[in-house]
Amino acid sequence: MPVWARIATIIIAFTMLAGIFHVFGALIAGIDLMNLQFINLLTLDQLIVLQVSGLFACLIITYLYRKYIDCQSLFSLGFALQGYYKDLLIGFIIALSVLGTGTLILIGTGNVHISGIQFDFRFILKSFFLYLIVSLTEELLIRGYILNNLMSSINKYWALIISSLIFCSMHFLNSNLSFFGILNLFLAGIMLGSSYIFIKNLWFPISLHLFWNFIQGPVLGYNVSGHRLGSFIELGMEQKNIMNGGNFGFEGSVICSLLSVLSIIFLIGYYRKKTTDIYCYEKTSQ
Repeated sequence: MPVWARIATIIIAFTMLAGIFHVFGALIAGIDLMNLQFINLLTLDQLIVLQVSGLFACLIITYLYRKYIDCQSLFSLGFALQGYYKDLLIGFIIALSVLGTGTLILIGTGNVHISGIQFDFRFILKSFFLYLIVSLTEELLIRGYILNNLMSSINKYWALIISSLIFCSMHFLNSNLSFFGILNLFLAGIMLGSSYIFIKNLWFPISLHLFWNFIQGPVLGYNVSGHRLGSFIELGMEQKNIMNGGNFGFEGSVICSLLSVLSIIFLIGYYRKKTTDIYCYEKTSQ
């Protein structure tokens, strides 16, 4: 099957199976699907059940495509354990650096202020688990399967751009989406795939995706791609604008755009050098 057909059909297959699994998940979680506003009324526990059902759908579809169409293992999508801890750490550092620096800039310029602090350990723990499931699902599908297959047929940088556009389009129905929200979702896709095009490993994008969402929402109090759950720090905004991202959250901010571009330049340079060093070491040791 051609690469484009694989990508198109796996998106359709995942969407259909995830929809079926979400129905069963909704029944388990006691969600009233007849209420058209149910998505805005979900509790954190109900969101976790839905996301877990989506992860199961992703694992099943990706496994079937990888085994019977690609004729390779699911593990080969990027779960090698060698050096995984370093990529996990880099993902955390990038997320903390961008969100922390951006928030300090916004506080310093008066675009946001801290209006309160509240700590709920159970909420923090559940939120972390929720975003772990989200990151595993989206990274396995987008970076693991789609970007991997694109790289087998076209230039890796074009593959990165196309997979990032697909990632961005999957969020078009998010609430309060703005121009900078769309731009930053695309840039986020570039960041998340910036290591994969060199080392074909999922640990960095999973870590970055997890900590980006977790620090942005449950810790700092921004909306996450238009959605809000609650947070440890409560941020106030005198005026919602393109500096602070408004109702879409930090991902709708022009500050996020600038810091994301700088991060992309650093990450591509870092991972390109890393693969070059490995190649040179292997050549000299032969």
